[in-house]
Amino acid sequence: MQVQVLDVEPLVKRDYTAKDLEDFYPWQWRDFVLPSKIRFGLPKYVNVMCVWYNKEMFDKAGLKPPDDTWTHDTYREAAIKLTTKKGDQIETFGLHYPIWSWDRFWYKIEAWGGLTRDANDDTKATFDSEEALAAFEWSRKLLWDDKAMAQRLLMLGTGTSYDARALFPAGRFAMNEDGFYPFAMAKAVEKKIKWAWAEVPKGPKGRKVLGTTDGWCIWKGSKSQDAAWEVTKALASKGHQDLQSQQSGRLPVRFSALSSWKEICIKAYPELADANLDIGKKILEGGYAGNRQFFKKDAEARQIIVPALEKVFVTGNTPVTYFKDVAAQVTKAMKG
Repeated sequence: MQVQVLDVEPLVKRDYTAKDLEDFYPWQWRDFVLPSKIRFGLPKYVNVMCVWYNKEMFDKAGLKPPDDTWTHDTYREAAIKLTTKKGDQIETFGLHYPIWSWDRFWYKIEAWGGLTRDANDDTKATFDSEEALAAFEWSRKLLWDDKAMAQRLLMLGTGTSYDARALFPAGRFAMNEDGFYPFAMAKAVEKKIKWAWAEVPKGPKGRKVLGTTDGWCIWKGSKSQDAAWEVTKALASKGHQDLQSQQSGRLPVRFSALSSWKEICIKAYPELADANLDIGKKILEGGYAGNRQFFKKDAEARQIIVPALEKVFVTGNTPVTYFKDVAAQVTKAMKG
């Protein structure tokens, strides 16, 4: 398929100094280059995966808040302890993590030391490796055997819209592994509970989470490319990033804007002072966030992988060894 976005790399080299580029987060700047080597635009904001946790539920369970020492073993143990039942009915799940989602499953594999595809071959799926299967098994076991991770079909039957930001303050789960949305969270919680953010715990091979590459692009066929480029630069500037923080609380794309971001968030919603906003800055500076690997025919790979994820993690009764067959199907499709 012909790429329809303008490669802005020549414009970047023309207009940005080395010091300018150092103001962007290295991992996000790197991920704005497609496998085709085209720099498809400039970043708009940053979203990173983190853990939301209910302080009151942690206190009631006698658990300390998540900290730097947590591993995924600690994570699992806490999720089990935080799960509450009334008879056979689960009232509160310990954890919600949408493992069945296309953009959420892969980073657990990398935290276990595996990859979704070969690092040097975008036609070879590798999510059938021992590391990948162990990562899948962590979620499968917590979901179906321990019954401590929220099941999607049960969440759909709660009578509440299946929206984590609505279900979290309603007490449906004690922890949620999801994105970083300061203002949206404050509006959703409405001070109903005491809560905070924490880093996603370490996997066997370190930390890895999704860090987004949402950005501004320019159509290659535009007759106003010069003007569009000036607007794009302005949108990625510190000045506009500060304005964006004031409107949404979203993490900015520049280190220079990050220094004022926390103060802006607390001024808008004072309750965020107790929500551990420093985690956002810590994740960005930690450099372990990033985007997933792309397959040669990524949309086709998605059509194979997503139903498989749903079969194992939504429907259930399917072992993670099933992904060996799925990986073979993806590799065949990519090489075909």
